[in-house]
Amino acid sequence: MGEWQFLDPASRGNLMEAWERESEGMFELAADPDRWEAPTGAGHWEVRDVIGHLVDTTETYFIGFDTARGKGEGPENLGLRDMAFNVNKGAQAFRDTPQSELLARLKDDRDQMMGIAADLTDDEWSEMLVPHKYMGQLPAPFYPLFQVVDYGVHSWDIREGTGMAHALDGDTADILVPLAFVLWQSTPDAPTETVPYTIGVEVTSGRNAGKYRVSLSQKASPWRRATSTTSPPSSSWMRRPSC
Repeated sequence: MGEWQFLDPASRGNLMEAWERESEGMFELAADPDRWEAPTGAGHWEVRDVIGHLVDTTETYFIGFDTARGKGEGPENLGLRDMAFNVNKGAQAFRDTPQSELLARLKDDRDQMMGIAADLTDDEWSEMLVPHKYMGQLPAPFYPLFQVVDYGVHSWDIREGTGMAHALDGDTADILVPLAFVLWQSTPDAPTETVPYTIGVEVTSGRNAGKYRVSLSQKASPWRRATSTTSPPSSSWMRRPSC
């Protein structure tokens, strides 16, 4: 179902709809002054840190897309090993920024990023590579999808931390399923003595429901649908983890 596979330009409508819905929900959650320094489900982050994280992350994407279009140099590639440290540092750098100012900045960033995504042609959606601060060169649709991750999952974190009902919207979850397998493939750190093994993963409902095989070895972590001979979306661009 190309409409729910983010690497396919046919998914653009569903992805953009989830992005707008989740971002508007986050802005509403974060606008409450009494909630600004409330805990979240994202470790030690407060609500203001989630907003700071989104500002820090989104503004790095602008640099990446400028680079992909031949305008300047890309962000420094910091790699995945220290990503948690660097992401936390970037998020908390905005703690002293007033709530109204930081939310207005993020709304402007969101609108600018949506404009970048909307302007991508179908060929650019499929073929343009954009440098990422931690993962190197990634296809362009990863960036709008990462926005769905940040707004959707971190809205869940805010609701969790403040004791609200916090189920993730079904359409948001569906569009994120393929990304889970890509992240698993990109981030394993298998010791040299790892004995290769395969597990089964079943997604029980939604547009990307199915049974998958995930194989882990010291070299890589490939995956494929167990119920189909069709290969997953091409991952030849992917940076293999160094082990």
